[in-house]
This record gives sequence, C-alpha cells and structure tokens, in this order.
Amino acid sequence: MFDKNKISLENHLNFIDNMPKNKIYLKVEDLGVINFKIINDTAELGIHKNPDKKKVGNILLKTAIEYAFNELNAKKIILYVFEDNLKAINLYKKFGFKEIDKKDNIIKMELLNKNKKID
Repeated sequence: MFDKNKISLENHLNFIDNMPKNKIYLKVEDLGVINFKIINDTAELGIHKNPDKKKVGNILLKTAIEYAFNELNAKKIILYVFEDNLKAINLYKKFGFKEIDKKDNIIKMELLNKNKKID
C-alpha cells in the first residue's frame, strides 16, 4: 500500500494468491474494518474503528458477531483487549463476551454462539 510504483496485474494477483487463507477482512462502509482469523471453529476478532467516526462500536461489533456466527459458522469468537480500554471491555460485555484469561495487561475474551446478546 505504500508503493508509489504502478503494480502490475501479475504482481497484484500474486499478492492476493499469497495472502493467508485463514484471514477475512470486512470493510463496513466508512465506519471501520473487521478482521477475522479462523482457527478450526473459532473466529479470532479484530475491530479497527475509523478514528473520525464516533459511536460506531455497536454497529461494528454487531456486524462482526452476526458475520462470524451466520456466515463463518463459528462456534465461538475470541478477542483481545488492553485492560485499560474500559469502553471496549464494557461494549464487549454488553454483547455477552466473558473474560477467560489475562496476561500482563491484555484480557482475552470469548463469546459462544449460544451466549450472544444482539438486540
């Protein structure tokens, strides 16, 4: 993305072919990007909010949960969050995520399909 040179079609297709097969990226309008790393029946979730947008966490998280369970057929979602990111932690808990581990200052949270809370 930081190459100012024109990229050939061959190089572009080669790049796509060599992307990790267990990762999925979803762009949600101009609100942000959701990424999943698929490991067996688990979707490891990352959410990257557009810093110029306010109050879009609910939309992004609801989209991620619905996609993971309905499209990817995941049985659970895991994510990692810094322990001082209370706003994110509270949002995850609101949707049913539970803390399952903590190392250093990073909390691992999990949501089972049967425990999701989507309004």
